[in-house]
Amino acid sequence: MTWRWKIKGFRNLDIDAELDESLTLVVGPNASGKTSLLEALYWIAYGRSFRTRSAAAVLRRGHMAANVQIEWPSSLEKVELQLTASASKLRYQGQPISFVEWRKRWPLLYIGGREWALLSSRSLWRRKLLDESLLALFPDYQEWRRRYRQAWIQRTHALMAGWSAEARRPWDEAFIQAGAKVWEARNYLIRQVREAVHSRWRRLFPQESLEIQLWSPWVTTWDSQLPSVFQEALRRAESEEKNTGRCQVGPHRDDLAVRTASGSFWDMASAGQVRSFLIVWADAVAEMADKLGKAPMLLLIDDFDAEIDLPRARLVLPWLARHRAILTTHRRFWLRAEDFPGQRMEIRGGRLIPVPVSGSPRAGSS
Repeated sequence: MTWRWKIKGFRNLDIDAELDESLTLVVGPNASGKTSLLEALYWIAYGRSFRTRSAAAVLRRGHMAANVQIEWPSSLEKVELQLTASASKLRYQGQPISFVEWRKRWPLLYIGGREWALLSSRSLWRRKLLDESLLALFPDYQEWRRRYRQAWIQRTHALMAGWSAEARRPWDEAFIQAGAKVWEARNYLIRQVREAVHSRWRRLFPQESLEIQLWSPWVTTWDSQLPSVFQEALRRAESEEKNTGRCQVGPHRDDLAVRTASGSFWDMASAGQVRSFLIVWADAVAEMADKLGKAPMLLLIDDFDAEIDLPRARLVLPWLARHRAILTTHRRFWLRAEDFPGQRMEIRGGRLIPVPVSGSPRAGSS
């Protein structure tokens, strides 16, 4: 099955290309448009960027609007994003559609480049990995997380104001209900992907094993009913919350705990191991989507081979080839590699150039 990308006015991109809807590698130097291409596709699914909060920042200089279209010629389907500095409008088959509804048809998971190296040092980024995965699998998770954040803010204000436990009761009940929903989703995700991550990791690093679980302060078990777990954790943290005036329990304090036989993975992982973990995780999440009967997930993996040695990069490619995936790299070696299990495109100055099997880009293509 083929699809056609038309992107105009989005950063430096000027693209009109038809390609197979399979594993695709985009090769280009820094500032050539690799990440911008992934950003444009991400915006269609989420209605926002993964690297800026300003829509104006992605508009090409001198342009008042950007247009991103994806067409599937065989099924006559078309989705179109019209983007200005003040609005994002999405249309499917010419009719308005919300980003949440479109993501149910077109699930997408983005794994970033260098900034995701922070995964090993900051729990915030590990929570981000959990949330991005759940948003790709369950678009309604966006609303669950919004309700939790609202309840968390209300309860935090009550704690800072010194309200008694009795006065806080309505806020606590809303907080527990919303937080348990987020915990349920995160815990379900980890239970579903942990075995796939473990088995793939052993192939990359035969001497290592990974144990993955959700961790949160004041929580001692995930086996009981989560509202009860939440209520018990709040009871145990009551004294500290009273002293600090801060909410000490809940999904905003969660962490993705990964351990090896030697200790915490995050304390000892190299940059290459962190990158390998992200690829293995993305593959497991896409496989989970397949098992749940969802639409095939599109994986966007920026700088997929950053910090990874060549043998391991070659080992993960067949896994990713089972999914719809778009990878980027700056390594021109891949333009000549005969064993790459997909199609390759070179990007120059925001334009895509198809690379035939022989490994030489066809001049004049866009």
